[in-house]
Amino acid sequence: MRKPMFIKDSLYNCHPQSSSVDYAKGCLVGLVSGLMSCGFTFETAISELKANTLDTNFSDLTEQHVIDRLPECWKEQWNKS
Repeated sequence: MRKPMFIKDSLYNCHPQSSSVDYAKGCLVGLVSGLMSCGFTFETAISELKANTLDTNFSDLTEQHVIDRLPECWKEQWNKS
């Protein structure tokens, strides 16, 4: 599946020096909601988000930065994908 560029660009908001945790969490909710409005299931949207997290050009953005900013109820699905 082709990875949407807006996901990679938006993930920069998860960097600790970029924005607050609440702002980053809102961005992640918006990203997943946007993917779901395009026909993705919740599970597939989380998988795409995770795939893009691991494939960013931001060398100091880690998966843990994103996990720390996920809504608590999404973390189980993140670990499954």
